[in-house]
Amino acid sequence: MIDLPPQQIECIALAVEHETTGKLKQGAIEVAQVVINRSNNPKYPNTPCEVVFQKKQFTNIKRKPISNASWQATYKALESYSLGTANKTIIAFHSLQSKPSSWKNLQFVLKIGQHSFYKHK
Repeated sequence: MIDLPPQQIECIALAVEHETTGKLKQGAIEVAQVVINRSNNPKYPNTPCEVVFQKKQFTNIKRKPISNASWQATYKALESYSLGTANKTIIAFHSLQSKPSSWKNLQFVLKIGQHSFYKHK
């Protein structure tokens, strides 16, 4: 598992809770992987908390109770890096019908439930 301080893991779980409540478990794991991937990419902030609270990224995210399902998805995502099964390419996602026009430098990777995931071209 990736070695992160508890506060950083909580920020990942908070993003998962906010973005995937009531959605498919696998989509939740991928959302967590997007947060982790961004924190490891020089184009984005350096920590999961900075990624999650970056302006205009995770809309209206607020601190709130985190469900067991979101914690489990977060830990599964962290574990996937240790196992070498993480999708390290995905860097963005949305739940819109079509790709935002400002995302012309991103390439579609997969769709899980309502979420479409992208990587840099």
